[in-house]
Amino acid sequence: MCDSPRLSRRTILSGLAVGFGAIVLPKLPWIPEALASGAPSSVTPDQALQWLKEGHTRFLSGKTQTPHLTAQRIAETASQGQHPFATLISCSDSRVPVEHIFDQGIGDLFVIRVAGNVADTDEIGTAEYGAGHLATPLLVVVGHTKCGAVTAVVKGDEVGGSIPQLVDNIVPAAQRAKAKGLSGDALIVDAIRENVYQSLEDLRNNSEELTHLEHQGKLKMVGAVYHIEDGSVEWLPDRLSMANAATARDAIEQAVYSWAGLWSASNVERYLACYAPSFHGKPFANRKAWEAQRRKALLSAGVITLSIDQLQISLQDANHGTATFLQGYQGKSYQDKVKKRLTLQLEKDKWLIVGEEILKA
Repeated sequence: MCDSPRLSRRTILSGLAVGFGAIVLPKLPWIPEALASGAPSSVTPDQALQWLKEGHTRFLSGKTQTPHLTAQRIAETASQGQHPFATLISCSDSRVPVEHIFDQGIGDLFVIRVAGNVADTDEIGTAEYGAGHLATPLLVVVGHTKCGAVTAVVKGDEVGGSIPQLVDNIVPAAQRAKAKGLSGDALIVDAIRENVYQSLEDLRNNSEELTHLEHQGKLKMVGAVYHIEDGSVEWLPDRLSMANAATARDAIEQAVYSWAGLWSASNVERYLACYAPSFHGKPFANRKAWEAQRRKALLSAGVITLSIDQLQISLQDANHGTATFLQGYQGKSYQDKVKKRLTLQLEKDKWLIVGEEILKA
């Protein structure tokens, strides 16, 4: 994990695996077929999120299935190990029983409970165990209305013992809510939402493992607020995508212009490095054959300048985007213009080309 002055409450987890059962992938009879197959890779983040939403719908309608609460289930998880499909960080408040509100049972959720649903060193380490070692494809931070920890920070209540070191993670969220000019109940509710976003931010900023899994598409991290007044769950918009959309577009634009400039400069190796390792292009059967053709084209073409016009960038999510543009070729005795689309993916903090196609003008 990255160093952070905010992660000073407790020492970093050591020997976390001790005490956790060996991981075997049992069939789960009540869950859809993708998870019942026993292979973590068969469960997508979106599927896992959908199962939570469907379970919550059953909870709200009073039609819970109370799955996996039988003696057989207890015996299975004891002998065969655990295979949860989601990791949750939630508040310790007794009014927020996360397994119940999502209609899940024994072995279905890997739950981390802490006052204020904060993400400090211990919570981050435990989340890494869930997402990394248990391969849960979904991580949800669940806040709740009337949260005592958030309320105390917003109101500036004096707290003793070890509580100040616990709730210091909430302070930035409270400050953001106050900066909006809110007051009363509206201020508290907004601070509760901001605190969920703060925990997501702390997870991303302080765990290389979690952010790597997220960039690979193997993990989705989302936020939610449970309303204790009526039992409903409010799913929060993805602030990461909203806040970083402009930055991502700028980064893709820079990657496209850099790619074109490297061709113009005949910088073969750096040009090829603009493409993801898995890319080999049509009609080539493998990367080696594609690279050989590109090297030959670059070295034999002479000085040809590429130009990019009418660039349009579209983001599918935080890690995937496309760039569509008119690509001009200008050489000593050659010029042409084609419409092209590049598909890019964020890999290890770099936008790389994973698809390339020529479109009809």
